[in-house]
Amino acid sequence: SFTGMVMIFSMKTFEKIFSEQLHKSSCLSISWSPHDPEIICTAGEDNQCHIFNIKDRKINTTITVQNKFKKVQWSRKEKTIAISCNDGSLYVRMEGGAYQIIKGSANAPLFDVAWSPFHSNWIACTDDEGGVLIFDTEEQTCRRAVEHKDKARPVLWSETIDYLLISGGWD
Repeated sequence: SFTGMVMIFSMKTFEKIFSEQLHKSSCLSISWSPHDPEIICTAGEDNQCHIFNIKDRKINTTITVQNKFKKVQWSRKEKTIAISCNDGSLYVRMEGGAYQIIKGSANAPLFDVAWSPFHSNWIACTDDEGGVLIFDTEEQTCRRAVEHKDKARPVLWSETIDYLLISGGWD
């Protein structure tokens, strides 16, 4: 059985220094807040996403949806989280609890998620129909950028050129 454990390991001692069950089933994704070293965000098979304070061992916020979350990533520039969803939409939660849900260009489940390092309102996602989608949180739009012949999986923005991203897929 899957227990939804989250663990932290020291690479100095190669020992586990933290362990906590945060989900009722598998934990699918974790993102460490770049704004607060005590805060992580997790997404699980139990349709929940938790914002968790490691030091206090306390869940600060739980987000629950009807469809599964897949991947979660913090924005580097703002205290905002992007979460790809199995129903093809992107869930974006801002500091203070406000959120938006932007529908993808198809109903295909989203997989990976990546914030642009140059444009704080651009988020790239991949989907199960081979799409690489660009979500704009200001305009609340989604554009399909490229097509793989099969499921698209990892997506990553270039750290040096503001208009380039790379993706991989099952093709």
